[in-house]
Amino acid sequence: MESSFRLSGKAVARIAEAAALAVPGCIRLDAKLAGLAGRGLPKIDAVIDKAAATVSIEAVIATSYPAPVVDVAEAVRTAIASHVETLTGYTVIRVNITVANARATGTTAQDSRITADDVAGHATFIVPTPITVRPLRVKSPVTRPLRELREITVTPPAPRAVAARPPAVTHPATPDPQPVRVPHPPRPITLRPISIEPVVILRDA
Repeated sequence: MESSFRLSGKAVARIAEAAALAVPGCIRLDAKLAGLAGRGLPKIDAVIDKAAATVSIEAVIATSYPAPVVDVAEAVRTAIASHVETLTGYTVIRVNITVANARATGTTAQDSRITADDVAGHATFIVPTPITVRPLRVKSPVTRPLRELREITVTPPAPRAVAARPPAVTHPATPDPQPVRVPHPPRPITLRPISIEPVVILRDA
């Protein structure tokens, strides 16, 4: 029986995030405290090339203060590459680390101090724990024996006559002609001529 699996970029990013936060000095920072919109720190994006079975990772992290930032960043890079390759089988070809913030995690600087020895003493590799997967037992469905079908006799209903209504009697319509009236216009009026005499107005010189 053949089987297959798929890993999304989001799943690989979660593995890388857990590996980064396990390194002393790498801390989780809320988006509001980090001054970012949307996501807090660490912010990790993974791009998978399925054909080549490789993955490249971009990681933006925050460190505690005071801490050896360079040592923390290198340890995070090594831890991410080791964890992703061990747990996914992909070859990590690139891990870019950007340190975007630093915050004191204790009440005093001494409480939150991370030394280079603390970072160097952290095991960046991971040993996966084998798990045993028990196969599921597939039960064959039990089918019930077929029952004999009994014949069903269908008695058709007796036909009955349908009484149709007689057609309605129509009466022919007799038009009543109306007399046509001829209009009689009035006689035209004879116009009489009008004479107009000019009026001259004299003015004194």
